[in-house]
Amino acid sequence: GSVKSCELEVQVITHKKQDNTPWFRGSICWVKHGEFGRYRHTEDEYDEIELSIVRRFGLLGGPG
Repeated sequence: GSVKSCELEVQVITHKKQDNTPWFRGSICWVKHGEFGRYRHTEDEYDEIELSIVRRFGLLGGPG
């Protein structure tokens, strides 16, 4: 059989604070499951090597 679609009007109510919700929830999960310690770095480390730190820790598919 075939399925027919129908038009459905919806009203989505959002709030500005929801913009970061996926990132926030993901970060909580990341910390709870012990991955935070593996990827953390100090502000001095970041200032010294900047974006290469992201590659060093494998966050963008680098060697890790």
